[in-house]
Amino acid sequence: MLAINTIISFAFLIAAIFITKLLALLSFVELPIELSSQDGIDALLFGIYFDASAAVLLTIPIFLSLIIASLFKRATNQLTRFLLCIAICWVVITTFSDAIYAKEASKHVTFELFNTQGMEVSLIQTAFKGYFGTVALGIACLLVSLFFIWKYLPLSNRKQANWYFNSLFIFLWLAVTLIIVRGGWKDSPQSPMSVYTIGDLDKAFIAWNAPYSIGYYLSKGDLAPIEKITKNPTSQQVKFFEHTQETASPAQLQSLKSANVIVVLLESWLAFDMQSYSGVVNATPFFDQLRARSFSTYSTYADAYRTVQGTFSTFCSYPNPINGFMANSQLQNASYSCLPHILAERGWQTAFIQGSGRGAVGAFAQTLGFEESYGKYDYPFKAVHNEWGFMDDDIYRFSLNQIDKFSQTGKPFLMTINTGTTHGSFLPDNVEYVFGRENIINERRSVMKYADDALKRFIPKLDSKLAQLDKPTIVILLSDHTAKTITGGLVKNSIPLLIYASDQSIPNEKRSITSSQRDIAPTIIDWLGGYVPWFTGNSLFDDSYDGRSSFSYGTNFFWLTKNHGVAIDSATGELHSCFDIDNDVVTKRRLECSEQAWSESLFAEGSYFNAISQQLLFEGKTQQYRKVNTKL
Repeated sequence: MLAINTIISFAFLIAAIFITKLLALLSFVELPIELSSQDGIDALLFGIYFDASAAVLLTIPIFLSLIIASLFKRATNQLTRFLLCIAICWVVITTFSDAIYAKEASKHVTFELFNTQGMEVSLIQTAFKGYFGTVALGIACLLVSLFFIWKYLPLSNRKQANWYFNSLFIFLWLAVTLIIVRGGWKDSPQSPMSVYTIGDLDKAFIAWNAPYSIGYYLSKGDLAPIEKITKNPTSQQVKFFEHTQETASPAQLQSLKSANVIVVLLESWLAFDMQSYSGVVNATPFFDQLRARSFSTYSTYADAYRTVQGTFSTFCSYPNPINGFMANSQLQNASYSCLPHILAERGWQTAFIQGSGRGAVGAFAQTLGFEESYGKYDYPFKAVHNEWGFMDDDIYRFSLNQIDKFSQTGKPFLMTINTGTTHGSFLPDNVEYVFGRENIINERRSVMKYADDALKRFIPKLDSKLAQLDKPTIVILLSDHTAKTITGGLVKNSIPLLIYASDQSIPNEKRSITSSQRDIAPTIIDWLGGYVPWFTGNSLFDDSYDGRSSFSYGTNFFWLTKNHGVAIDSATGELHSCFDIDNDVVTKRRLECSEQAWSESLFAEGSYFNAISQQLLFEGKTQQYRKVNTKL
């Protein structure tokens, strides 16, 4: 009975995990690859390695209970079924929760588990309001599984085998468990990130196993350190870095002009849904009009998938840890000198405003130098809420009131406004979903259109107020990250950007380069008349800058120019792939690296930047970074 029921339980769990994952994937309106294609089938089959890991781990309590029962010659079928019910609850809940998160954030759950403090109610509301079909499918899957366990699962009632047979099975099963959990006899044990060894990000998305990965990160705990994935710099890269430190220009922060800075982080806006970028639909006509009369770049890409990541890369001009979160990690406690720090030390008032609860985002913003953090409980008025809190019109209203307060002090200010409408899928009863809401894509675009309408109402009020101030103001609009898309290519990272100044000191120009969130802080400092050598981005007002962008996805690091890009395996430092970027700024066309004249130099640039910046990040020495002034 020990051997038979252990094997039956394991077989049931691996089948249930596979079927549950398949159902969750089928609930997506769009996937990076078709499940029925050869690539999709290959990814599902590859994912069985991780499905088996989850199944064998969930079988452990059953295996132990059966060992105890064999010692006392007792039948434990009822206990086995009960333990299987607990296991299947874990499988279904984690799988469908991860599916909802992936639909929202365009990536699977990893360290984000520990960045949801204070947002539990909002997350549940988002799940039921925005993804009720997925929730219903998950509940149905769970009920069917529980019914099958109690009514049809064929557990053995045979008497216990001889002790030596059971002893042999126990030894063999422990060996099997060890091999499966470890991922075979590789150099190092597997982790959820091992899914990327499939060699393709889209396939890895399909192969991902939520019960295994969520259990893995829960077991590490919220205080467990983020692991440095990127390979250490080579001796040649270290030598070149030492050279840049010797030749870099010094910081210039003594004579910054007294001026205001407003950064609007457009929550989850995608360039893919904007006529002036990809041209697929026209969900943001006002932003496109404003961009046409502002400063902008040809394309911009986010090194972020959540707000805490976008906040770090934007205001600290530094890449996020590969496949990790700064917030609630050991890296958050390191010493940084970000834009809010720099300005606050020189007399600027600094504030971070959002429509949801302050939560981890507000607390993290304050560690980056924002002296004040405002959330929904700080608003002195009531208004319509979405799943997360105040919507854009009222966030802008609160922000305009704060500008009045700040301007009365006579001091310049840095204000960041994190919008909220596009954080959810809710629109007021009197507002039409202009693109419909029959699927997540059209619903996303409808909500973006409503957010764009709010921006249209806000900008004239803002400009009028800024014209009355005694100091000029630079205004920057960009996304913190994207959301609600699984479309392939660069859709998950392509974001909008525009810049203008109240005193018309910034030209109305679209520079024919790509840009990064990391370029924002250097651009602001340049406009203020300063220079920060440890910022990894560049001023977009520097005509000699020919544009670079970067981001990571899984363990891969991407380094882009306007028209080309390379993907680098961070763990090995090897060149993974090369691609051209189409005119829509999101479509990648994969190329043979050996046939591209630009691939070698781009790989050298990206490899150097990734190795050095990650090394300094994990050593707590980000202020030692210096820009490359000569070719590698």
